[in-house]
Amino acid sequence: MEYLHRGFRRRSEDPFRIDVRVFTVQAKNRPELEMGDKILLPESALRALTVRRVEYPMLFRLESPSGRKTHCSVMEFSAEEGCCYIPLWMMEHLGLFEGAVLRIINVSLAKATFVKIQPHKTAFTEISN
Repeated sequence: MEYLHRGFRRRSEDPFRIDVRVFTVQAKNRPELEMGDKILLPESALRALTVRRVEYPMLFRLESPSGRKTHCSVMEFSAEEGCCYIPLWMMEHLGLFEGAVLRIINVSLAKATFVKIQPHKTAFTEISN
């Protein structure tokens, strides 16, 4: 990383990528995170992200060693160094177990411009405003 005058650092163009040991949010006693798509990352991840050109909100791609992927955002940077806490449903989707290695990459996703909803039952048409 290059330093500019007066201690300011130049922003890095390198993408953020980290390999961590993964645990469920239950191990951190955070059951309120179980139903969402938010994860806990270590404080060092925040420091690394602040010197890069990241878009907000911060979005991440999670990749398991088997190649399975999903996307999420971060709730806070309170995990222990080298660890990450994710919801159980996310861990199961990725085919991971407690303590497995998980790759986390900062990504930018395009915003959706169209959603097509298809009801499963005709009772949907009878709903009033």
